[in-house]
Amino acid sequence: MRYFLMILIALFILSCEPEDHKLSLKDYNRAVEFLPGNIQKKIYNLDVRPNWFEDSISFWYKTNTASGTTFYLVHLDSMKKARAFDHKRLADSLKVFFDEKIDAKDLEITQIKYASHDSIEFTFRERTFTLYRNTYKLKEIEDKQENDLDKSEIPSPDGSWLAYIKEHNLYIKSAKSGNVIQLSYDGNKYYDYANYYGWADVIRGENGTRKDNFRVDWSPDSKKIYATITDLRTARKMYLLDWSIDSLYRPDLLYYYRASPGDTNLVYQVPVIFDIKSGRMIQIDMEPKAHFNLPDLRWSENGAFLYGRNWHRGYKKLDFIEIDPSNGNIRVVGTDSRKTNIEIMYS
Repeated sequence: MRYFLMILIALFILSCEPEDHKLSLKDYNRAVEFLPGNIQKKIYNLDVRPNWFEDSISFWYKTNTASGTTFYLVHLDSMKKARAFDHKRLADSLKVFFDEKIDAKDLEITQIKYASHDSIEFTFRERTFTLYRNTYKLKEIEDKQENDLDKSEIPSPDGSWLAYIKEHNLYIKSAKSGNVIQLSYDGNKYYDYANYYGWADVIRGENGTRKDNFRVDWSPDSKKIYATITDLRTARKMYLLDWSIDSLYRPDLLYYYRASPGDTNLVYQVPVIFDIKSGRMIQIDMEPKAHFNLPDLRWSENGAFLYGRNWHRGYKKLDFIEIDPSNGNIRVVGTDSRKTNIEIMYS
């Protein structure tokens, strides 16, 4: 959606130019070439987004290459990178399950993980498989119906606590006694704890209620919680009219929060940490982040710190950071920057 809006803005600006500078069909087609799905056909390896395995010394990622979408495995102990599998052989194996030709250059695979030293598990079109890499035989894994699980409460790793939100504030309760502890107190509709705002979350009606996107990240030792506050207080709305409901005989009003390039009145996410023992909220030493630009943080294996990537707005600078959960202090481990940027990928 944001790329479509960028083209519309460009078209509007160009339409205001003098007659001899009007946008031509050739100009429009050239602009379309820079959309994400098209630019990848000309510029490869635009992004490496690691998906770590449980051993913490290897990860997989996918990127667009001259051969199409390609999946790689990286082993940090040996510092070697290799293709995760033979794409053509896997496509041939999937053909048996889906009874159709599968494009080996565009495999829609997610959630790869090691099952054993010679097999991996992955999801393809919402079905989960085990791939035996020696023979390329596939075994479908029965649906565990994870989508049917109650996501309104998130248990701590040791099972002692259940985190949940109520009236825009964050609570925890003992899984044994049911004793409740309120962790935040100033939450409201426009300052919402542990309930992030999704890029495409559309709200129906001027005073409609947005859907819940409850999320917290427990530390491995169950002593702390990382969460974000969604700050909508200055965010601006973009309105839509839904004409699809014939019985209304009029359009239904929809809106979502969206800012233009350079705006400051947008949806912010405020990253915070809660200490379970004291109930204290620890502010991370970071300015509120645009909701589309939140750092992808995760806990270290022992819960001693949070770490991840922090993109600066504009995607011209990237910091690799480490956060001390006891005081919220940030240590920049490394930085990468550039003067220009063509694209940032979220695959």
